[in-house]
Amino acid sequence: MNDLAQKQYDFIEKIFAYSKEHGKPLFLKGGWNIDLVYGQVTRDHEDIDLMFDTSDHPFWRDWYAKQGFTEQPQGEFYSIYESPEGFHVDMGGFSFDPKAQVITWSHGGTAKLTEVAELQIYKDFSYLGMKMGVERYLKLKHADYGKRERDKKDVEILNKILNTVEDPAKNLSPSSLV
Repeated sequence: MNDLAQKQYDFIEKIFAYSKEHGKPLFLKGGWNIDLVYGQVTRDHEDIDLMFDTSDHPFWRDWYAKQGFTEQPQGEFYSIYESPEGFHVDMGGFSFDPKAQVITWSHGGTAKLTEVAELQIYKDFSYLGMKMGVERYLKLKHADYGKRERDKKDVEILNKILNTVEDPAKNLSPSSLV
C-alpha cells in the first residue's frame, strides 16, 4: 500500500470509529468499498466516497473543520473535503425516514448513462455500501462509459468477490458482509 493509500485507509478507520462512537451512521461506496470487502488495496484511489444522513450534516461539517479539512460545497448536502494530507473525501447526504426499512432511490444522472436508474437502500449501511458496489459493477460491465482503467479494475475485483456475471446481487445478504 503506498503512502497516500495508507493515509486514506487510516482516515476511513478514524471516521468510522468516530461515526460509531457518536451514533452518526455513514456508509462507504466506490472503489474503497470494493477494496475493503475484497480485503486488499487493488488500485490507487482518487478519493474516498462517503454518504451520511442529511440530519447529521452540521455534525459532519463541524468534524471536518476540526480535522483541518477544507470544504468545497457542491450542493445542499454534498461537499468535497480536502484533507491536510492532500486527499479528497466526497460526502453526500440522503434522508432516511426512521420508520422505513428500505427506500428506493431514483438517480436521474445514472439513468442518463445506463438503464439502471433505481437503487434499493437498506438501513444496514455495510450492506448498502456493497449493494451500491454491485449496482456500479452492473453499470460498468454493461455500459460504454466504463472504459477507465480504475473501472475495469473494479469490475475485475467484483467478479472475484461475487463469483458470478449474471446476478451478483443474489450472493449478497447483510449478514455476509459483517
